[in-house]
Amino acid sequence: MNPVERIAIFRPGALGDTLLAFPALAALRARYPTAQILVVGNFDALSLAQSSGLADTIADFAAPEWATLFTETSEDLVPAALAGIDTAILWLRDPDSIVASNLRRLGVPRIIQAPGQPDVTARTHAATHLLATLQPLDIAFASLPLPPLRLPAAAEGWAADWWQAQGLMDQHVIAIHPGSGGQHKCWPAGRYAALADILTANGAAILLVAGPADTTILAALRAAQQTPPAAIAHNLPLPLLSALLRRCAAFVGNDSGVTHLSALLGLPTVAIFGPTDPAVWAPLGPHVYIVAPPAIGPIAQISLESVLAAPPLRRSDRM
Repeated sequence: MNPVERIAIFRPGALGDTLLAFPALAALRARYPTAQILVVGNFDALSLAQSSGLADTIADFAAPEWATLFTETSEDLVPAALAGIDTAILWLRDPDSIVASNLRRLGVPRIIQAPGQPDVTARTHAATHLLATLQPLDIAFASLPLPPLRLPAAAEGWAADWWQAQGLMDQHVIAIHPGSGGQHKCWPAGRYAALADILTANGAAILLVAGPADTTILAALRAAQQTPPAAIAHNLPLPLLSALLRRCAAFVGNDSGVTHLSALLGLPTVAIFGPTDPAVWAPLGPHVYIVAPPAIGPIAQISLESVLAAPPLRRSDRM
């Protein structure tokens, strides 16, 4: 096999899609520790790959320069970051192989092309699917490597100050994120409110987490709560949110990118699924607990009792 020294990986997608590629990135780094790895995709999410040592360089897939790869383009329009690349990994939609053809024309000797997600009927986990596509690079693992996420020191420092300012020191903090990438994946706000009230009554401090698309469900949750949350983290940059979550005792959320983030950070994470299939999309982490209907169906079927029974949310001496 020709040397693997400069690798370009294309992985567009949202936060959860990006985090599910981290085991494959970790496997690449372990197999080729001196290779220079460029990853093009969700820039905010990839900042965690860079700070964790899984990527040397990252780039935003949404930047106009990358669009040239999807057209019959001349070599002088190709992004300079691709100069000297010997291996390209394409985890993206390229049905006409235009991207692959352009890369070959540019002289990239080794191209691995695979769908960015598995055939859901096969029920193969998305991270396992991505790792399997790397077999041509002499990469094989008996189990998924779960890389520890390392955060910038500035983010950790900011989180420490924020935590103290919010009065969360010495508190048993449980984070709740009621949103997701689509309403059909969201457990009802009223049930999240009831859960937060029960946990508060048992001595927990609730940290509500919300992104820019979660304003409506966050407002509905707060309107239904009997007790106010201890703090709200709204629209935070990903490194800062990660640093806050790392300080929590547990996390509850839907099938969302933030739930994947919590799991990879090592928190006891309760992931509420429906109608997506956790066999394919379950978060990765050492302490993940899935709550889903017996047969994957509407998320509203999930009872409050089933979520309270999840192991990390049982009453303990700390609560």
